[in-house]
Amino acid sequence: MANKAKIHVTGPAHVYVGHKTVGPSGALYIGTCEKTPQIETQYMWEDVLNDVGGSAPMDLVLRGFTSSISGEFTRFNEDRLLNLIGNSGSRTARTGATFQPGIYDSGQIGGLSEYSINTMQNTGYWLAIRFEFAQATAVDSYLPPGYWFPSINASSFTYSQVGTKSKKVQLKVDAHPAIMIPGAVTDGTKEEQGMSTGDYVVRLFTTESAIFNFSALPNFD
Repeated sequence: MANKAKIHVTGPAHVYVGHKTVGPSGALYIGTCEKTPQIETQYMWEDVLNDVGGSAPMDLVLRGFTSSISGEFTRFNEDRLLNLIGNSGSRTARTGATFQPGIYDSGQIGGLSEYSINTMQNTGYWLAIRFEFAQATAVDSYLPPGYWFPSINASSFTYSQVGTKSKKVQLKVDAHPAIMIPGAVTDGTKEEQGMSTGDYVVRLFTTESAIFNFSALPNFD
């Protein structure tokens, strides 16, 4: 019998963030959104012109891709959200008492004009979205456990509702491809991360548990 199209239901989408120097078990649980988070990926193409083709492009060159993730949170840990907003791009995994909102220190992106590959690998945050229905007992073998974006930066943060009603905050982050280097926050081997002798991978996101262990994320709190 041929495979048929299915309706996939992930259940609540639990959002986590973590500094690039920590693994899945060191993630901070942010919460869940009022409606499903929106994930938009844009591919950037450039026309290749040549006098043989006149003014029409003869080919296209891929200039990379980015993703934008946004959601309105009605269940959230505000201190952790502010920690992400205040320290986005930091070399240091700042949490708790050392958190200083609105401060950009010399180790953050933008503080220097150039960064090396190793510095960029350990600077900033990653974001994971874990699907509740894919945890423990899989509803469908084709349902991924979630999405992991290895490099994100906060692009906007809004208190969308305050006052006598339930408080809501809206968060939008931009995800950028990251060069995958063995170690850091991943659990897979070099090959699973896209690294082999003389080769590397620029990864925007993944759903593979061999690359990012979704089951190692902390419990919902």
